[in-house]
Amino acid sequence: MINSKVYFVKTGGGSVYTFRNDSLQRIDQSFDHKMQWQANFFAHEGRIFAYGGYGFWSVREFFIYFDEALREWELFNPNPMEEKGPAIFGGYFLKSGDDFYVCDGFTINPLNRDEKLNNYAVWHFSFKNNHWTYLGKSSADFHRASKAVNWPFSHNDKLYMLNTNHIEVIEIKNNRRILYKHGMFSTTAIGDDVKIFADQNKFIIVRNENDRIKIESIDANLFLETKSQKVNFIRTAAGG
Repeated sequence: MINSKVYFVKTGGGSVYTFRNDSLQRIDQSFDHKMQWQANFFAHEGRIFAYGGYGFWSVREFFIYFDEALREWELFNPNPMEEKGPAIFGGYFLKSGDDFYVCDGFTINPLNRDEKLNNYAVWHFSFKNNHWTYLGKSSADFHRASKAVNWPFSHNDKLYMLNTNHIEVIEIKNNRRILYKHGMFSTTAIGDDVKIFADQNKFIIVRNENDRIKIESIDANLFLETKSQKVNFIRTAAGG
């Protein structure tokens, strides 16, 4: 959402849609290149940005943005002589002002492009300074299949992740990872077909039930129960 206007981007990259006269209309003149599967899409300075993504046995390590006047995607090129960002797809991200954090997800083995590798690194990009910084490795084991993790969502500079045992609230800026017990509301939001969005002090839960979309609104203060554990988010600092 940018300036109270809702946009939709094709999963693999390319097509951009918005609502006009109660209809979903395409506004770009690009094409469905399918080169950025599981990229991170977010808003920055009134534009749609995307980072990373997978396509044709390679992973992107750069930002692109949608120029609505040109109706095309353009390359956002930070300082080219400085450290480049990580090649990641399917990662979790947090956008806060001029700060962009990305962690988890996957990359590929450069010596065997058929091999997908887990990423445990945490990276920070400053749009203010146009600079990437490697922060270290995370303590959260996002890749454990038994956790049945929902796709995370952000709220008030925090990253929320639901799994079968607890809720994880990650404060990347403060290097904190807080575990909460499930409450009566949060347990109903677990599932592959459930998405959660934050809207001010409300959590919007969208689920697919028998081919019907069900939407619930829950007060954010009612979503979390008692804290069960607090640990550092970054397990291994940069250089360690």
